[in-house]
Amino acid sequence: KSAHDLAFVVKSMLERDYYQNATVIISLDTAGERSAGLFYMTGAVRGGGPMEIPFNEKFTVSKAILRAGGFADFANERKVLVQRPKPDGSTETITVNVKEVIEKGRQDLDIEVLPNDLIRVPERLINF
Repeated sequence: KSAHDLAFVVKSMLERDYYQNATVIISLDTAGERSAGLFYMTGAVRGGGPMEIPFNEKFTVSKAILRAGGFADFANERKVLVQRPKPDGSTETITVNVKEVIEKGRQDLDIEVLPNDLIRVPERLINF
């Protein structure tokens, strides 16, 4: 049954035995139910910390930064670092020019975020 159909059934049962005019709202909460894993955001963004990778979506570095509230004032948008753990225990570091992705639509530069990635947004020395 759909949520609407179930609400109608529960409403009729409540009105038969308990209430004169019942209001029943049923919804499905799927937030957090399906996650592809966690990534970690740090540096010059408005909100950092651990975040979930959405299930069934190509989740990229630019989307991750948007989820973190966007760049802070002195963020170096050209040198966003993605530190990715490798199976052998070492770490691979990938530099992403998010400014090119956003301003010029260079989706080919926007890499997919994988579980356990650490995304670091460094600060610029001069704000221009």
